[in-house]
Amino acid sequence: MCDPATLGFVSTAELPPLDGMIGQDRALGATTFGIQMKHAGYNLFVLGPTATGRTTTMRRVLAQTAQDEPTPPDHCYVHNFSDPYRPTALELPAGRGRDLQQEMVRFVEECRVRLPRAFESEEFERQKSQILDNLAHRHQEEITRFEEAARTQGFIVLQSHGRLAVAPAPRGKTLSPEEFNALPKSVRDEIEARGHALEERLEATLRQLRQLEREARQAHEQLVSTVAAAATPVFLPTS
Repeated sequence: MCDPATLGFVSTAELPPLDGMIGQDRALGATTFGIQMKHAGYNLFVLGPTATGRTTTMRRVLAQTAQDEPTPPDHCYVHNFSDPYRPTALELPAGRGRDLQQEMVRFVEECRVRLPRAFESEEFERQKSQILDNLAHRHQEEITRFEEAARTQGFIVLQSHGRLAVAPAPRGKTLSPEEFNALPKSVRDEIEARGHALEERLEATLRQLRQLEREARQAHEQLVSTVAAAATPVFLPTS
């Protein structure tokens, strides 16, 4: 047994903290060597049983080394709108990362107030309605133009569930299957030939309608972008 009187202290609280890990001089030496490696691609991997003080020791060694090193810059990741899965990394002077975080919080709060107000304004609604009205007008122009072309060929345009089709109507009234089959073959062949030509023109008309819709979407997106940019607050960096 050990006589407490020979230890030289009453409580372990009187002792200075242990510097290092008992029996791990080689590990500490390797850690010091690894920290001094200034090239990219080198890493430290600390392995050992639990409750041996490895985490505390590594933190202390790194903190001691950092005292003699220049303060590193801050690295911040921000959203990449072009590729959401690859955030954009920003390198800022030391301490400015927290300033950026605080500014972004204020920026978001401002946007939550300003953007709904901008998109509920009469001016935004007027411009949006103008885009929709222009689309409807040009859409109807294309349909009317095709209907007139079909009429001159003895056909009418049918619309069902948003789809367009042509049907023979020599006298302004569609022919039933029985009436069509009762026509001479030469007449039927001529009607079918004109029908095929009209179907090709119909496909071209439908492509044009889709193009008009794309242009309207782009115009709406541009309007939204413009209004959002005008309503978005601009924060100048502080020194």
